[in-house]
Amino acid sequence: MVDFQFFVWLFPLLFMFHDFEEIIFLHPWSVKNVERLTRKYPRVASRLMSTYVNLATPSIAFGIAEIFILLSVVTIISVLLSWYYLWFGMFLFFTIHLVVHCIPCLVIRGYVPGVVTSVLCLPFCSYIVWLFMGHHEAPLDQIILFIIVGFAVWLVYFAGVQLSMRVFNKWLSNYRERSRSHDPPQNLL
Repeated sequence: MVDFQFFVWLFPLLFMFHDFEEIIFLHPWSVKNVERLTRKYPRVASRLMSTYVNLATPSIAFGIAEIFILLSVVTIISVLLSWYYLWFGMFLFFTIHLVVHCIPCLVIRGYVPGVVTSVLCLPFCSYIVWLFMGHHEAPLDQIILFIIVGFAVWLVYFAGVQLSMRVFNKWLSNYRERSRSHDPPQNLL
C-alpha cells in the first residue's frame, strides 16, 4: 500500500523546485526578450512582459512566497484531517500550470523561465494525480467540485498575489530611494 501522505507532502517541494527557476530567471529573461516578443506577439506579450520587466526579482519572490504559504497551509490541513480534495484541486491546477509553461516554449521555439523544471516535475505530478484518482473513491461530482474550488482558490489568490507583488515592488523601490538619499557616500577602496 502506497503512503499517499508522502506524495501530499511533495506538493510544496515540487512547487518550490519549479518556482526557484522562475525566481532566478523571470526578470532577467523578461528584460532580455521584451522587445523581441512584443514585436512578434504584440497583443499577448505587451501585457505579460510589461508586468515582469517592471517587477524586481525580490517582488517576484515575494509573490511566490505568498503562494507557497497558501499551498503549505492547504497541505498541512489536508494531512491533519486526512481530507485531500481541496489539496487535489490545487495540485491538479499546479500540474496544468506546468503543462502551460511548455506551450510558450514551443511557440517561441526557445527557453521560457519555468520550462526546465516543468518538464522535470510533470512525470511526478502526473503519477501523483493518477495515484490520487486510483486511491480516493469519492463520487465523481465531488471530485469535480473540489477541482473547481481548487482552481478558483488559485485564480483568486493569484490575482491578489499579482497586486501584492506590484505594491511590494513600489515599496521596495521607495525603500531603495530613501536608503540612497540617507546613506553617506561610500569609500570604495
